[in-house]
Amino acid sequence: YLASAKATHYSTATFYQYGRVQLEKDLNSAFDYQANITAGLGYEVLRDDLQFLTVEAGLGVRHSKQKLAPRDTTNESLGTVGLAYERKITDTLKFNQDLAYEYGEDTQILRSRSAFSAALSKNISGIVSYQLKDTMSDTGDSRDGLTSIGLKYSR
Repeated sequence: YLASAKATHYSTATFYQYGRVQLEKDLNSAFDYQANITAGLGYEVLRDDLQFLTVEAGLGVRHSKQKLAPRDTTNESLGTVGLAYERKITDTLKFNQDLAYEYGEDTQILRSRSAFSAALSKNISGIVSYQLKDTMSDTGDSRDGLTSIGLKYSR
């Protein structure tokens, strides 16, 4: 389970600041749950009619609780980098690629999401995506992959 919220503020047309809060309960990892709060800077490297690319870097803190005994909790400083790319292939078909890397002293997490979305109507799109989460931790490594098919409604 993953709940995340992000607020952004553009100070120029291409430069922004952000804050993110995230809570995750991953049944496949060595943690009962992890909670992050980060703040950082982002920059739109490229934006035109066909594609856009943004990069981000931030700092924060992560609170983790181990799943197995002794069920220790840890707090660690966190560095994050991210990349978001979107490419319009046709008028109705888009490709998205999101990459994120979280670096802490005890745990490093790499996340990747690749998706194709096709407009089915003015407000509804069909989406096929593959997500990968690779956790490298002192308490145990794990790798999760998820393929999903869904619908997206937007106004």
